[in-house]
Amino acid sequence: MKHDSAVAYVAGGSNVTQEWAASLRELLLKRKRFQERVINIRGVILFDNRNKVTRQFLDSGRKWLLMTDTDIVFTPEDVDALYDAAGRHGPGVYSGIVVSLRHNGIRPIYGDWSPEAQTCKFRDAPHPASADDEPMAIVPTAFLLVHREVFEALDDGEWFDHLRPTDGSDRFFGEDVAFCLRVLAAGYPIYVVPKARPGHVKTGVFYPDPRPATEE
Repeated sequence: MKHDSAVAYVAGGSNVTQEWAASLRELLLKRKRFQERVINIRGVILFDNRNKVTRQFLDSGRKWLLMTDTDIVFTPEDVDALYDAAGRHGPGVYSGIVVSLRHNGIRPIYGDWSPEAQTCKFRDAPHPASADDEPMAIVPTAFLLVHREVFEALDDGEWFDHLRPTDGSDRFFGEDVAFCLRVLAAGYPIYVVPKARPGHVKTGVFYPDPRPATEE
């Protein structure tokens, strides 16, 4: 399965972190099969970049797309965890445990969808690494493994786009929410994979778990 994959990275503007570059370098050195197909799209319109990545991936004929944003820090073992989960559950969408800094602390950016409220209810705390894979309604697009069947089922050239709610409000949701709702409507599963625990580079690098203190 891993030998029939492409790895893609999506950068918005100049938002490419040194931490992410080191992660990609380590992946390509330690998992050399990924060197066969690397897709790179850069531009200021993020959802458009994701659509261009998806088209190039489908044209390559490969079965699995590993998509990562350039503000994510990951290890080869994080990638292995996504593929292991895909081996257990089959074609679908698989996300690592990605967190971000919110007003109430470091919180996961995945959760459940409320059709009545037209909103996503984020989980209060990230899954522990020992937890099982869990079906999820909404996951971020920052660190994803997606089977080509999913994209083909949604094949209209606009896999990632913004979504307006149906309640008549002026709100809109990002491409991650829109993509996940389309995936679920097409009948494919979405999982969070607790053993995949990348970092998220913002004002600092935020991880699902506290990092051990380093000795001077």
